[in-house]
This record gives sequence, structure tokens and C-alpha cells, in this order.
Amino acid sequence: MFNLAIDSKFRGCDLVGLRVHDVVRGSRDAARAIVIQRKTQRPMQFEINQQTRDAVANWIAAAHLRPEQYLFPSRVSELSHVSTRQYSRIVASWVASIGLDPAAYGTHSPRRTKATRIYRRTKNLRAVQLLRGHTKLEAPSDILEARSTMLWRSQSRRRFRPVWAAATAQRDGRLPANSRHCETNETRLARDEILIPLWLRRLLVFGRCNSAAHRREAVVRVFFSFLYGLVAYALCLGTLLYAIGFVGNLFVPKAIDTGAPVFLADALLVNLLLLGLFAVQHSVMARRSFKRWWARIVPPAMERSTYVLAASLALALILWQWRPIPEPVVWNVESRTGANLLWAVFWLGWAVMLLSTFLINHFELFGLRQVYARLAGRELPEPAFRTPLLYRYVRHPLYLGLLLGFWAAPVMTAGHLLFSIGCTGYILVGIWFEERDLIARFGDQYRRYRNQVGMLLPRRRAQ
Repeated sequence: MFNLAIDSKFRGCDLVGLRVHDVVRGSRDAARAIVIQRKTQRPMQFEINQQTRDAVANWIAAAHLRPEQYLFPSRVSELSHVSTRQYSRIVASWVASIGLDPAAYGTHSPRRTKATRIYRRTKNLRAVQLLRGHTKLEAPSDILEARSTMLWRSQSRRRFRPVWAAATAQRDGRLPANSRHCETNETRLARDEILIPLWLRRLLVFGRCNSAAHRREAVVRVFFSFLYGLVAYALCLGTLLYAIGFVGNLFVPKAIDTGAPVFLADALLVNLLLLGLFAVQHSVMARRSFKRWWARIVPPAMERSTYVLAASLALALILWQWRPIPEPVVWNVESRTGANLLWAVFWLGWAVMLLSTFLINHFELFGLRQVYARLAGRELPEPAFRTPLLYRYVRHPLYLGLLLGFWAAPVMTAGHLLFSIGCTGYILVGIWFEERDLIARFGDQYRRYRNQVGMLLPRRRAQ
């Protein structure tokens, strides 16, 4: 673990989440590996030196690990890996074993070690950023701290110490904020690291010249991403509420069976194209390969909000351009009791759909949690496999709720039937792709869950 922590330059969550097949190719130890970072969702390549490869091979043989297992499995369950908290304790034990103070080091210390040595030799900050997998050209705070330490040593102490003292005095209120001493890029860097608290330094993105304009621009970008997430969420929520009225022919000016009549062939062609466009957008943008490509354009924190926004626009296009096909009528429940029962199932389905989103984290599903984490300077926790409430009996209660809402109609016209069949077919295909991704992420844990719990119909087998 220590060797890999130094070589990979990974964050703790990425290091403990490594699987055996990430560092071993068949029966051969890989000289380099590519892993998707949890924080940025971008691929990061790192080299594994011979000493580390030998240590990894010996560990895999001693622990009898299979390719799909975690490289550092938990002592509690082999289906999970060592937690980041336990990794922090392990790092503290390493530090204490060589006689240093564990309070002065953390899980980022191994991540910084190799990068700092490379920077001291080459003074190439951009190379260090690429090696550590940073997504921005600007330096992160910990590299700046290392850089400022080097500047302290390289600059004349006689020139630099008064500036450092002045910055400390400004922070403590003993010197006016407009005072300037030897205002150069290097001294401004040291002053800002003293005056700006840690949480704000995480929020701001420092440029090479570390100017106030760059800091303002960074703050604007962060707040823009948060507002972008809010707008995407509001649009999605409004579109979903309209869709409920659209499917049920309730409350909205244009519903599934209302509108100007058109030729049957035209209606079929337009409606199928609308459903196909929605299915392609939903499926393609949900794939991991597309997300890796899309992350080069959209910041990782905004990726989910962009997906939600695109899905909302595709759904809004259906609601706007749908062509009604009122005849023939497939069924018409004239009984008051039967109609009320179908309306009850209709509202139950939408309630189950909404409840399911909150059971699996509503705000993360719609992208708000990601943009808020960026605003607050926090790192999202590692996703964990959970089966709360409805998920103990149905693997996909969200889709079950949608199907109930689509099919529970007292009057089923040909247009409504086409919409329901198209959405049902897409849901079944989407479940296949989604479960494939879940198996790739959670392995045997999800396979057992799939064998025990029904996909859309409530079922739970004994373990």
C-alpha cells in the first residue's frame, strides 16, 4: 500500500478503491495503469516501478486475491475495501514508526511526496499537475504551499521575512490591509496564503500571477456552476410535474390526447422520432465512456447537472411536439370504481417514483449535491451499495413507479398506448445497461442482490 501510494500519487479514496485487475493484466504485473479518479471522474495514468510491482505481486499471492476483488479488502467483509478512515490510521502508523509526529502528516502526504521531489528537481509545475491528475491549469493549494516554501528558501531571507511578517500582521489586524511591502509575485503568493483561510483557498483557484482578477474569476466560475445546477434542477422538476399532467390528461394545456389532429403516418413518425431522441440522449450520456469524454469539456461537478438539463430538454420536446392519436381507443373503463382504482394506481406510481429518488439521494441524482460540494470545497464521499426501504423488495422501484404512472389510465388511446410501449421498452433496455454498470462497480455484492430481489415485481428470497 505504501509503495502504491507513492507511485500512484492517488487520493486516499482512489487508492483504497483499487481492484486487482487495475494493476495486474492477466498473469503479468502492469508497468503502468489507468484509473478513473472519483473526484474528477477523469482517467489518470501512473507508472508502477519494479519494487512496487514485486510488492503488489507478493501481496496478491499472500492474500489469495481474485482479479475482481479490491486490492486492499476490508477486514469486515471481502466485498468492501479498506475505508479512507482506516487508511488515515495506517498513514499515521507509518509516520509514527519512523519517529515523526503523525499530527503533521495526513493521507495527502504520500500523494505529495513524489510530486514535490519532481518539482524541486525540474521546477516544472505543469508537469507535476499532469502527474497528479489535476483538471485545471492553476496550481492547487498544497503545491502552492510547497512552492512558497521553496521560494522562502531560495529568496533572500532579508528581503522575504518582512513581507511574511507584514502578511501575518495584516491577518491579525495589526497592519492596514492596503499596506504593501516588496509586492512581487512571490511575496504576493506568501501574503495570500497567510491572509486567506483554508476553506476559501479551496474555493479559489490561484493563477500563476495570483492576481485579484484571477481570484474573482475563479469565484465567479464556482458560483456559476452552483447556479447552473439550480437552474437545471428547477427545469427538471418543472418538466416532471408537467409530464404527470401530460400523461394523465390533467391540469395542463397540452396533454397526451389533446391537440390538433394529424394524419396517422405523420403522428407515428413524429412520435417515434421524439421517443427515439429521448432514449438516445438518456442512454448515451449515461455511459461511462461518454462521461470520460464529456469531462474534458464540462467540469466534473457540472456533469450530472448537464445530463439532467439535456434530459429535461428532450422530455420537454416530447411534451411540446407530441402528436395525439385519439383513435382507436384500446380500453375505456366506464365503471366509477374501476376508474377510481386506476387513478389511485396512477398517483401511487408517481409517489413511488418520487420517494425512490429520496431513498437513493434525491439531490445527488439531480446534480445539486455535486455543484454544492464544489461551492463548499468538499469532496464527495465514495458511493456505497445500499438497499433502503423499497429497494429491499424491488431493485428498481423508480422505474416501477414510472410504469404504473404510464399504464394506469381509465382511457387508453392509441397515442397513449404508443407512448407507454415506447417508454416501457426503453426502461427495460436501460435496466440492462444500468445493471451491467452496477455489477462492474459492486461485483458479487450486486449479483447476490439481483438473485434475491425482483427487478420490477416485489420479490425477496431468503439468503
